Amino acid sequence: MNRVVVPSAGPAREDVLETVFRQVAGPLATPGTPGAWWRGLRLLALDGTQASPARRPAPPVAA
Repeated sequence: MNRVVVPSAGPAREDVLETVFRQVAGPLATPGTPGAWWRGLRLLALDGTQASPARRPAPPVAA
Protein backbone atom coordinates (compact mmCIF):
# COMPACT_ATOMS: atom_id res chain seq x y z
CA MET A 1 0.00 0.00 0.00
CA ASN A 2 1.30 3.43 -0.89
CA ARG A 3 1.25 5.97 1.87
CA VAL A 4 1.33 9.73 1.43
CA VAL A 5 2.51 11.84 4.34
CA VAL A 6 1.35 15.43 4.18
CA PRO A 7 2.28 17.94 6.88
CA SER A 8 -0.75 19.56 8.43
CA ALA A 9 -1.39 23.16 7.45
CA GLY A 10 -4.55 23.71 9.44
CA PRO A 11 -8.25 23.11 8.92
CA ALA A 12 -8.23 24.10 5.23
CA ARG A 13 -5.87 21.26 4.32
CA GLU A 14 -7.88 18.81 6.46
CA ASP A 15 -11.01 19.69 4.47
CA VAL A 16 -9.21 19.04 1.19
CA LEU A 17 -7.79 15.73 2.41
CA GLU A 18 -11.19 14.61 3.69
CA THR A 19 -12.77 15.47 0.34
CA VAL A 20 -10.14 13.50 -1.58
CA PHE A 21 -10.45 10.57 0.83
CA ARG A 22 -14.23 10.43 0.43
CA GLN A 23 -13.86 10.46 -3.37
CA VAL A 24 -11.30 7.64 -3.59
CA ALA A 25 -11.87 5.48 -0.50
CA GLY A 26 -13.79 2.29 -0.89
CA PRO A 27 -13.55 -1.48 -0.93
CA LEU A 28 -10.81 -2.93 -3.12
CA ALA A 29 -12.03 -6.52 -3.27
CA THR A 30 -14.16 -7.55 -6.22
CA PRO A 31 -16.50 -10.55 -6.14
CA GLY A 32 -13.65 -12.56 -7.70
CA THR A 33 -11.02 -11.67 -5.10
CA PRO A 34 -9.99 -14.88 -3.31
CA GLY A 35 -10.17 -14.74 0.48
CA ALA A 36 -12.13 -11.47 0.60
CA TRP A 37 -15.54 -13.12 0.99
CA TRP A 38 -17.13 -15.53 3.45
CA ARG A 39 -20.59 -16.94 2.76
CA GLY A 40 -21.29 -14.09 0.38
CA LEU A 41 -20.18 -11.37 2.81
CA ARG A 42 -17.17 -9.12 2.33
CA LEU A 43 -14.66 -9.67 5.14
CA LEU A 44 -13.40 -6.76 7.20
CA ALA A 45 -10.55 -6.77 9.67
CA LEU A 46 -9.82 -4.08 12.22
CA ASP A 47 -6.48 -4.15 13.95
CA GLY A 48 -6.70 -2.93 17.52
CA THR A 49 -2.98 -3.06 18.17
CA GLN A 50 -1.77 -0.47 20.63
CA ALA A 51 1.85 0.18 21.46
CA SER A 52 3.25 2.09 24.39
CA PRO A 53 6.93 2.98 24.19
CA ALA A 54 8.98 2.27 27.26
CA ARG A 55 9.21 5.29 29.53
CA ARG A 56 12.81 6.30 29.90
CA PRO A 57 14.33 9.32 31.58
CA ALA A 58 15.31 12.13 29.21
CA PRO A 59 18.99 12.19 28.27
CA PRO A 60 21.10 14.83 30.06
CA VAL A 61 21.36 18.16 28.28
CA ALA A 62 24.91 19.35 27.55
CA ALA A 63 25.71 22.70 29.10
